[in-house]
Amino acid sequence: MNVNVIVKVNHLFALASYPNATFKNIRRTTPPLTDSKICKRYSSICKQLVRGIADLVATIFLAMATWKLAMNNKKRIHARTVRILGFVAERIWPVTLLSLVGLSLAGCASPRQPTSLACGPSKSSVVSSRAERIPPEVTRVAHTAVEESRVEVVHPEQLPSQIMHRQTSLDELTLAAEVSNPFLRRLFQDYQAARAKAQYIGKLPDPTIGTNVFGHPIETAAGAQRANLTAAQMLPWLPRLNAQAQQAYFEAAAIGQQLASERLKVFARVRILWYQLYVIEKHIEINTANQRLLQSLIDVANARVATGNTSQGDVLIGTLEFSRLEESLVELRQQRSSTTSEINRQVGRSAEIQIASPEQLHVVLPAWHHSMLRDAAWANQPEIESARIRTQASRWGIEVARLRRRPDVSLNANWFAIDDNRPLVPLVDVGQDAWSVGATLSVPIYHKKNNAIEREARWQHAASHSTVEEIMQRYDSAILDLWEQARAADKTARLYQDTIIPEAERALNADQQSYANGEVEFDRVIGDFRNLLTLELAHYRSIGQLATAIARIKQATGTELAEQPVPPNETSQQSATAEFPESRPSHPHRPPEPAEID
Repeated sequence: MNVNVIVKVNHLFALASYPNATFKNIRRTTPPLTDSKICKRYSSICKQLVRGIADLVATIFLAMATWKLAMNNKKRIHARTVRILGFVAERIWPVTLLSLVGLSLAGCASPRQPTSLACGPSKSSVVSSRAERIPPEVTRVAHTAVEESRVEVVHPEQLPSQIMHRQTSLDELTLAAEVSNPFLRRLFQDYQAARAKAQYIGKLPDPTIGTNVFGHPIETAAGAQRANLTAAQMLPWLPRLNAQAQQAYFEAAAIGQQLASERLKVFARVRILWYQLYVIEKHIEINTANQRLLQSLIDVANARVATGNTSQGDVLIGTLEFSRLEESLVELRQQRSSTTSEINRQVGRSAEIQIASPEQLHVVLPAWHHSMLRDAAWANQPEIESARIRTQASRWGIEVARLRRRPDVSLNANWFAIDDNRPLVPLVDVGQDAWSVGATLSVPIYHKKNNAIEREARWQHAASHSTVEEIMQRYDSAILDLWEQARAADKTARLYQDTIIPEAERALNADQQSYANGEVEFDRVIGDFRNLLTLELAHYRSIGQLATAIARIKQATGTELAEQPVPPNETSQQSATAEFPESRPSHPHRPPEPAEID
């Protein structure tokens, strides 16, 4: 009998290792097999495996019966054998049959399109498989009025190739950043994990099952107790489970709003870097144009030196100024490269991909005011909404702490295996197995501990309310500061464009003509040249500051506000403009909200 069991075990291990080898052979089959053929072959292997398991179980039980026959009283041999075989036939074979049916149908329940295993999956199949692995959406909590929508996710392989590998516009860069930014992907994965947690946190714990085998049996009047089997189920206080589930739902919604807030920040950083790239490119153009202007002045100085009207020092001063412009160009090109790599980092692509600088930019000061921006931020900013949702989660945390005072119940059932190694007695059922059911109850008597837990939850709830107030005040202050920066940058840019730069150009032209006639010194012309260069650089810098302030205001308010220019009667001047219109997304990116949760 022992040899038979060993043979069965070896046969079972051979069957268990057979499917992996078989599938390796299937993948090497030419022509490739369809899923239906693979399913049939795998089902036959599973049937053989289940038959081997059942055969092994039956063999073990027969070995145990033989051992009992040798050890027990000869008068009870026939009855005990019939009981053991009846137990096997009644309990083991139905389970084996159900397992056989289930495994034979596994993998064949849902129809699938035939695919070639030899060639590997296509991109479309990879995208669909990723979508299938996303857990089902969580629906809204029944007792809350928080409105939430699905967070849409686009995978990088679904984007056009030119967005990820070629020069793109501002709206394409923001779209690529939304999809490929690693930080946003990590936050979305955290959000999905929190939603998955909300699906199981309110469920009952798994039941437990255990067994004991006595080395020295417990002797009773009915026979020796050889072993016992125990099954138990823990039943926590059900309202506490519901409160934990509600708290998890709100925490998941808060993480979703935090994801929306960080997405707005990434959009703002991409736009700001785009505007900085525009300013740097304009500085390079201005320095290059001024190099040509300075070269013409140096040529005039050389002509005057040739005629003996001036000294060689004028030429040396002009050459030194030309070298300074070349040094500034080297620094500006380095800044352009650094800004480009930072944009690529925000977009989530390779740093060496070149980005064409913005050719057109038009910045206007919108007809906004502080109170309107503040109200828009308080209503639409996801970070504020996340803090508000966390206050609801902490409120449910108080309920969880309060319900910790309620007891937990554990139900259990026990079965005791009794031998029939006793002589027959009329008053005792010899060999009859015993069983019992029971329950245990936790007793929450440590009131100081429970009081401390509840106080902790209440203080956390109060802190969450303070967090909401702190965030609202922070955004109120930041919006006022950004709005004043935008107004100051707009006034400065208009002042440079309308007054300061035209006067500096007239002064340089006049002194340049006077120097050609020998009426002024070359140092004065170089001074006028430096002033004009500084003013032109400051003009484009102020335009960039205006665009940056507007981008940050949009991020702070959490929505795309209408950019109607300020009426002339309010500013008495038109807004500062470069000579090109701004590149804006064709469809504004609204802040995403988390999926509905129930």
